Amino acid sequence: MVLPSRAGNARERILLVDDDAGVRGSLSEVLASEGCVVIPASDGQQASDLAASKAIDLVLLAAGALAYATVRFVEAYGLWRERVWAEWFAVASSGIYLPIEVWELAKGITWPRVLLFAVNLAIVA
Repeated sequence: MVLPSRAGNARERILLVDDDAGVRGSLSEVLASEGCVVIPASDGQQASDLAASKAIDLVLLAAGALAYATVRFVEAYGLWRERVWAEWFAVASSGIYLPIEVWELAKGITWPRVLLFAVNLAIVA
């Protein structure tokens, strides 16, 4: 959903809504590195309050949720119908999170990050 900016700022202001603090943090860093001003929100109520009180250029919620739900639906449908392609699709859709975990490891190696990466790598492999 795109809301017109009420301020004359040259930088885009993005309202980022996700209940996972790690996802919010990672995406905020990426968007900030692209020159955007990121306004994080942890739930719909907070997002609604922020959208009403600030000039927001772009809200990244519906597009991300739709894409995620579509990928999971296609995967579930294919696995339910026992299609061979669905197994490969499941591996690919699960493996798409590994680059994000590598990014987190590059920021700093901690035991929880290493353990999470190893477990997810074992699941995908």
